[in-house]
Amino acid sequence: WIQCTVLAISSLQAISAKRIDTAVLTDILAIDETTPNPNEHLAIRLLKYFMFGGILQAISEQTHIPREKLVIGGPSLFQDKHSLAGSGLHAAHVIRVCAIDETLAMRHPNLTIALQNYIGHTQNVPPVFNRWGGIGGAIDLFQSSNLTELAKINFTRGYAGRNEQIVKVIVEIFRKIIEKYANGFKHSLFNLQEATIYCTDPARLFHKGREGYDMVKNKMFERHYFALAKPTSRAEIYNSTVCNDSIKKMKCPRFY
Repeated sequence: WIQCTVLAISSLQAISAKRIDTAVLTDILAIDETTPNPNEHLAIRLLKYFMFGGILQAISEQTHIPREKLVIGGPSLFQDKHSLAGSGLHAAHVIRVCAIDETLAMRHPNLTIALQNYIGHTQNVPPVFNRWGGIGGAIDLFQSSNLTELAKINFTRGYAGRNEQIVKVIVEIFRKIIEKYANGFKHSLFNLQEATIYCTDPARLFHKGREGYDMVKNKMFERHYFALAKPTSRAEIYNSTVCNDSIKKMKCPRFY
């Protein structure tokens, strides 16, 4: 992964060269497991991406920070656990973005810590499902480079019109990524149908986004991801320009 340097601001902890450890927490809606079937891991990355979109919309409304500025795409700075040598498994992110807007960190530290814990969540999968040059890396780039499209969805309205159109476009991009790698993906556990299972029901993905939105509004998100955080947790400050530069160096494609 590419390092992002940071600014040291007031009493908030500045991010160092290595990833910041976040709390190991159970999924709030119990829709993913710590060590899932690897196809489920790939599929969950799409479902949780839409939930993430709803979370960001609600945080934006609550803090008046534009949704598209709340997080920066790129190499993740947060991780709840690390790959264990000899285990044969990688700790693979479900949501992979670089870092969180410094304004949120300074004005809303508790909400920032909750968001750090959410995006730091990983699942244990075989390395081939997580490697940068393979299907895992392609989904990483998909998530980072489509944040602007995700921010165009209004999860407080119905699944129709523009909302439906954007959801279907994002789903189709994801499906094409999986199909592209499926052609040369030789692993006994890989199953195309299981990995793309949520692609068959875009409306469900939209409604998961609404669930994410509601979690922030009813404070469930903050209660779960902040209240159960490590006592030493801090709202982290990063240099957004460096994270943006990292994205440029990675040449993140949009896949369409």
